[in-house]
Amino acid sequence: MISTTWFTLLYLLTNNLSFETTAWHCLWGGVLFTPAAMLTGLFTWWINYEADWLRQVIIKMVLSPILFLLSLTALIWRYHYPGVLTSRGPASAAYFVLVLALAPLVIAIGWYGASLSFPLEEE
Repeated sequence: MISTTWFTLLYLLTNNLSFETTAWHCLWGGVLFTPAAMLTGLFTWWINYEADWLRQVIIKMVLSPILFLLSLTALIWRYHYPGVLTSRGPASAAYFVLVLALAPLVIAIGWYGASLSFPLEEE
């Protein structure tokens, strides 16, 4: 998902259509693998943390479906309107904001996931 955002930014900066196409491929990969990552995360939480309701887990459980729904929305939108980003209109701006939102979500999910393995504070 972060690659989707970066390749979209690269397309907008360079107007090189291959970056937009690569962003589209990365979006497909993200949408396909996000549910698998969510399921393995739940399994890991159940095995390693005995399904204990930790703050980090709750945050990840809230953000992960949001990430999936936003990315799926972007995928469906781009699929039905392939020129959404290249048209450079209001729809293009809305699509860009949608894609731009993916990277911070992934970063936040990753941060809280990493804090389970490498806690910053002492318990």
